Amino acid sequence: MFGSTSTLDLMSHVVSNNLCVFFVFNLIIVMVLVGSKHGSNVDDQIPLSSAAIPEPDHDQDLPHTTEEATANHEDEAQDDELRTRVEEFIAKVNAQWRVENLQMCI
Repeated sequence: MFGSTSTLDLMSHVVSNNLCVFFVFNLIIVMVLVGSKHGSNVDDQIPLSSAAIPEPDHDQDLPHTTEEATANHEDEAQDDELRTRVEEFIAKVNAQWRVENLQMCI
C-alpha cells in the first residue's frame, strides 16, 4: 500500500523539521540519564558515618627533633626565596608590559 518512496518522504520531512529533531535528541538524553541513574547506587558505595573519617593527628604537624625543626626552617626559607623571586618576575613582566603599551599609544 505504502511504497518505499513514501517512507523516505516521511523520514526526510521529519528530519527537516528542527523542532522534531530537537525533541528526539532530548528524549534520547533523558533516557540515558534516567537509565544511568538506576544502574548505579552511590549511597551503597560511600560510607556516611563519621566513624569512617579518621581523626587528624595534630602531633604530626609539630617537629619531634631538632633535625625536623631545621628542615622545616629551611623549607620555609626556600618558600620565602621562591615567593620573592616570583614577585620580582611579575613586577618585571608588568613593567615591560607597561612600556610596550606606552609605545603603542605614542
